[in-house]
Amino acid sequence: MINCWNKLGFSFEVNYKLHTNDFLYFLDGYDKKHNVVLEYDSKYHNTTRNVKKDLIRQNKIINILKPNKFWRYDAVNKQCKNVLEGVM
Repeated sequence: MINCWNKLGFSFEVNYKLHTNDFLYFLDGYDKKHNVVLEYDSKYHNTTRNVKKDLIRQNKIINILKPNKFWRYDAVNKQCKNVLEGVM
């Protein structure tokens, strides 16, 4: 999937390591040039527990990278959304 995005002009690095003094996260895709995060959510992510964990993780990533876009691709429903829409 990331290869398809890269053919559209992005340069997503797969399994991008984002680390601080407190934590280490592997982003499914990160394009440094455009400052865009891409996360791929399989059915594993649809449990109540994992949705909450993903939201906490997502907010930490947003606070650190301050991305222009943060796309989550829902593999079950085959939908992609920018979670930053409407965020100031």
